[in-house]
Amino acid sequence: MVLDVIGHLTEPVKVMNQICMSLKKNGILRITFDNSNYSWAHSIHRNKEIDFYKIFKENRLIKIYSTHYKKI
Repeated sequence: MVLDVIGHLTEPVKVMNQICMSLKKNGILRITFDNSNYSWAHSIHRNKEIDFYKIFKENRLIKIYSTHYKKI
């Protein structure tokens, strides 16, 4: 489970690709993104323009719940 740390990573695409690749078939990733627009940590968030949903799709993950993705 990855909770609200994505906005602070220096290489989020690399990390997310590694996480996605490490999932087994039918493995589930539960992930949350904090709302940087309202967060006290807004000024230290990085890479706000990255399309994480595209990364999930490219890594064959499908949305099964609002914050859950499953490897197919």
